[in-house]
Amino acid sequence: MKTLFPIILFALFTHSFCFSQSIDSKKQWEQLNKGSESERIEAAKKLSLYYQSESIDSLRMVGETLFFYGIDNHYQPAIEFGKITLAEFYVMNGRINDGIVMAKATLPPLQERGDMALLSSVCRIIASGYRKLEDGNSSMLWAKKAIAYNKDNTESRDKTEGIISLAEAYLLQNKEKLAIESYEDYISKATKSKNYRGLSTAYARLGDIYRVSENLTLAEKFFKLSYQMAQKTNLTSPKAHALNNLAIIYFEKGDTVNARLHFQKALTLRESVNDVKSISESLYNLGDYHFYIEQYSKALYWYQKSTDLAKRNSLLKEEKDGLLAMARSTRK
Repeated sequence: MKTLFPIILFALFTHSFCFSQSIDSKKQWEQLNKGSESERIEAAKKLSLYYQSESIDSLRMVGETLFFYGIDNHYQPAIEFGKITLAEFYVMNGRINDGIVMAKATLPPLQERGDMALLSSVCRIIASGYRKLEDGNSSMLWAKKAIAYNKDNTESRDKTEGIISLAEAYLLQNKEKLAIESYEDYISKATKSKNYRGLSTAYARLGDIYRVSENLTLAEKFFKLSYQMAQKTNLTSPKAHALNNLAIIYFEKGDTVNARLHFQKALTLRESVNDVKSISESLYNLGDYHFYIEQYSKALYWYQKSTDLAKRNSLLKEEKDGLLAMARSTRK
């Protein structure tokens, strides 16, 4: 089964946005389209934070809107942040190399003016890209740069930028103990600043570390903590991710009733915010659920739905996974 942990779930601009609250997206879009130069950038920052959790496709729209405004009006800060937002989107949505290249292109002007906050954010985006490419050494290098820049950022509230990327780099290098210590460090800092969205991610990742090592009791504990933190965010997708992870644990513990219930709840939440990539994942997991209890015709139904959705939305990896699962089901 698939677990989904939004590694880039935590915020780019922790000093300007409350982690525990949603936003008035309609108002922010009005500011992005009709506001002054500075208002447009501030709106883009808030919307990008929100859509990292709730709607990845909308994150692309924010980046493109700000970028083209900057081009049309020769306003460099808008061009710059538009590129950063698009780089974030590309890394999150599978165009990883494009995202890394675009993010790196923004570094020289940021370094020239000493913008520690954006430098830290961009390095974290690059580190996340290399993590997805499973390049542990490069991911480690850029995660450490993100942490170093954040350390010098006087406006940073909780000093967590880059720590999750560092933990993930350790996991790629099979240094599980250091990864766990990094997540514990992150949790300690994020708890003080009430960064519930980041805490939900960190607890989820700890849960998966223990799930993989077959310590299902600890895994369930951390997945439940992830859900508790997600409930404090007033955001939909973090709750859905946490429910999906709990469903997997219940299934692995043999509690198929709770597993099906939580898979269905996660799917419903993901559909409510049209989180297409995650919807495809939920449909796939329902296929796995039926496959492993030997209901192969039902499994094929859910795999087909996952594959069709992925194909319509150009989610190549998800489409490939669905096709392979369908082939497996038809052989039974």
